[in-house]
Amino acid sequence: MKIKTTALFGLAGAALVAGCGGGGDLTFDERVARAEAFAERVFTDYPEETPEGTPLPPGTATYRGYAGVDTFIDAEEEFFIGDLEMVADFDDPSISGEIDNIYGEFSGAAAGTIDIESAPIDGLNQFFGNVSGSVTVDGVTYTIDGDTEGGFGGPVFEAVAGDLLGDIFDGADDVGDFGGFYVGER
Repeated sequence: MKIKTTALFGLAGAALVAGCGGGGDLTFDERVARAEAFAERVFTDYPEETPEGTPLPPGTATYRGYAGVDTFIDAEEEFFIGDLEMVADFDDPSISGEIDNIYGEFSGAAAGTIDIESAPIDGLNQFFGNVSGSVTVDGVTYTIDGDTEGGFGGPVFEAVAGDLLGDIFDGADDVGDFGGFYVGER
């Protein structure tokens, strides 16, 4: 079943207006402002999904952008933001990436990465894959296990957007859930 990547691009833009990563000494609110500007520009420049049947370009493309992840750990909600880098190998065809420089709304800087594991790009210019990683927040290291689905925007794969959904573990204990969006541009 074809996901509605056009709707995903709109939803991701709305979610990322709430948060974005990067920025060294930036406050959470400054990171949000940076994400708003980025998301607005990308979703204005590439409001539609890459059309079905568009041939994959040769080689690879690197997409950089931002991710916003809402977490629910032991009934406590916190929004995290981070930097996104994804690499599409159009010759394979597959895409993978990571989210790093993760920063929490309340807890500040977090150590670790969220990996978007290699996922095949299908004939509809979409991908479905796994998400994993570990992130240390307030001295506790949580592991992440989940899924992603996404697609490309623009006439010829100029942007990427997707969602994240899964579980958060403290050791073997399932202590929470996460959900979020990411957007990147080459």
